[in-house]
Amino acid sequence: MCGWLSADAVRASRRKRSRTLGSRERSSGINFKATWGPSRVSDRTANGQVKQYSGSGTTWIPLTGANTVASTLAGTTNLLETGNNVYTLLDGQLYMLAANNLGSKQVWQYSGSGTNWTPVTGSNTTVKSIATANDSLYTIANNHMVVNIAV
Repeated sequence: MCGWLSADAVRASRRKRSRTLGSRERSSGINFKATWGPSRVSDRTANGQVKQYSGSGTTWIPLTGANTVASTLAGTTNLLETGNNVYTLLDGQLYMLAANNLGSKQVWQYSGSGTNWTPVTGSNTTVKSIATANDSLYTIANNHMVVNIAV
């Protein structure tokens, strides 16, 4: 678990979001509205396993098996314009850069359930790094080119 994100802070943040769920906040003349959906806080452990906070106490649920070593997590969040200067925050996607069974690093997209991940890149591509911006996933792969993968 990240040192800056204690379980108490996660619970407090989640309680605050649940009390204001569906409420609108106003900032600089733009309205934001949170949609109902599970809060997801994910982390990578020292041994490279990806876990998700359960929402209770100090319990974290594994999202990857012991054979997977993740080096990077990246996520997207979407703002949908639902009116004139009114935006709704939608859940995005979770990606990891990881190797299975000591193989080459690949990019994987989390399905949202259990330990199910879908490969985004092929096993013949070695990915050096990933990042997300503007609801897109970017990679630097074995050819050292920046590639935008539309998802």
